[in-house]
Amino acid sequence: MSADIDPLSRYTRPINYLGLCALAVPCGFDSNGLPISVQFVGGPGSEAALINIGTAYEQARGPFPVPDLSGFARSARQRVNDPDR
Repeated sequence: MSADIDPLSRYTRPINYLGLCALAVPCGFDSNGLPISVQFVGGPGSEAALINIGTAYEQARGPFPVPDLSGFARSARQRVNDPDR
């Protein structure tokens, strides 16, 4: 397995091996402003129940705030204007 993929799959690998269903729903931002999520896990064939749980969570949470991407846009423009950077 690629070194780029392995660290990202360490949280989902046990769920996949066991044949379970999972749903990740955005729940907030960390101290660096990066999005984080909560993961709901259900038994085989429980996709509909997980979607209902995720929907109920989102409704209880309320509107998800739109992240401030102004710094990202500025950083992207700098990379385009200075590709060696």
